Amino acid sequence: MNSFFTGRGRLADFLSSTKTALSIVDTRISKTTFACLQGVWKPIRLLIGQREQDIIDGIGDGLRAFRAQGHEIEMRRHLKVNDRFLIFNGRCWMASCALADVDQVTMSIIECRDTKSVVVKEIGRK
Repeated sequence: MNSFFTGRGRLADFLSSTKTALSIVDTRISKTTFACLQGVWKPIRLLIGQREQDIIDGIGDGLRAFRAQGHEIEMRRHLKVNDRFLIFNGRCWMASCALADVDQVTMSIIECRDTKSVVVKEIGRK
């Protein structure tokens, strides 16, 4: 499955369809990231890079507010995060841009079928 998202509304609708935990590997996060996740009521695991520029807007307040609304989110940082992935409902997608950028550019996602097990294993390792 390949899809295109022009704006956070369509992406938020797609992500809210999760019936399982949602794992996200992203190169950058911002307030837009949390806006895209508002409809997700399953546990969220977010993996981002360790560079200071990977976090936009000083999102500490946004993260606290997101949790206060009842969302379960775990955020981890890793030395090297170059790609963007979405994993839920037993499927894995590679994304063309960060969730933080979805209001400025069209995000395309492509399902990783043949490489899913390798991607999921590597993300779990990080």
